[in-house]
Amino acid sequence: MELSVFQERKAKVYASALEDKGELSSSVPVFYNPKMFRNRDITLCVINAYHSLTKKPLLFLEPLAASGIRGIRVALECKGILRVVVSDKRKTAYSAMVKNIELNKVGDNVLALNMDANLLMSYFSAIGFKFDFIDIDPFGSPIYYVESALRALKVGGVLAVTATDLGPLCGVNLKKCRERYGILSCKTEYKYELGLRTLITVIIQAGLRSKYFLEPILSYYERHYYRVFFLSKKLKRSMHVNSLFMHVIHCPNCQERYLSDLTQFSITKCFNCGNNKLRIIGPLWTGRLSSRDLLDAIMRVSSNSQYLEDKKTFKLLKLLIEENNFPPFYFDIHFHCSRLKISPPKTLEVLRELNNLGYRSSRTHFSETAIKTNANLSTLQNVLVRLS
Repeated sequence: MELSVFQERKAKVYASALEDKGELSSSVPVFYNPKMFRNRDITLCVINAYHSLTKKPLLFLEPLAASGIRGIRVALECKGILRVVVSDKRKTAYSAMVKNIELNKVGDNVLALNMDANLLMSYFSAIGFKFDFIDIDPFGSPIYYVESALRALKVGGVLAVTATDLGPLCGVNLKKCRERYGILSCKTEYKYELGLRTLITVIIQAGLRSKYFLEPILSYYERHYYRVFFLSKKLKRSMHVNSLFMHVIHCPNCQERYLSDLTQFSITKCFNCGNNKLRIIGPLWTGRLSSRDLLDAIMRVSSNSQYLEDKKTFKLLKLLIEENNFPPFYFDIHFHCSRLKISPPKTLEVLRELNNLGYRSSRTHFSETAIKTNANLSTLQNVLVRLS
């Protein structure tokens, strides 16, 4: 088995080389995606911020570790790490992890195992050994691993998940979305936020079945994947979690959207265009996508780190802070200007005009041409026409 050496921050790992044309495949013996370094950078930012808030030593588990790069970087670059466990069911990946642990001289606090992910997490749960931080980063959907992860996660611990199956989550593949996630969906202009909220919904629901509330503390979309970090809490009646799940009444004609209580659908036609053939989406999580406390801690703890020297990472975190307190679903300025047959104004001009009218508005990380606002579509359209 021929492997190449890759350097990422402080870690070096042996992994399979990219295929011809630089393409990646999950079938390679030892999978490593160098383009996901930002995903791993942000993970380390979260771990360091979480440790600064909790002040406790952390047990870290990655049951789908492949080359082991994430776990090795956690051991090398994070504070307060008591033990790291990395595992993969493929023998080729396990062999590479053992080699990579030796290469990085982290054998004292990184343990490599060769087990199926669900069996591994169920085993740790059965013997009463639980982790502070579990990272699920599969090739596709994380949903198949969540319930096992919850059993191996401490109350007050963090569950991190990555999803790359954007087609079903975004409402592009409706059949798979319904089969895999149990959510009614459809094609929308705000598909990337719809997909992220769909993912959050099904994972929170998995937690509720086990009497845990998984609070999203950092969530984002980038290029071809979603990434969400959840804080595990014991479910209490006083939390009123169900009030944060709602249906979305979506107008496929003008793309206006309305939130509706789960028990009733009082909207029968679109107030913006009069269309009465509306679509129902959901149920969906409509609460916040991130915790301001965690975001502030990340910016404080990592302010002088190499992670925030990356301009895209810094911009992403700043946008997550900026858009965190806005209602669900963005508006894409270019999309609506195209429908209105007008030239799109600059985003900052739109934000300024909405603010002058007394509305709140901000940019969003989902798209450079989109905004978040508490104004309705009719108001936004009037602003776009005036500024064009």
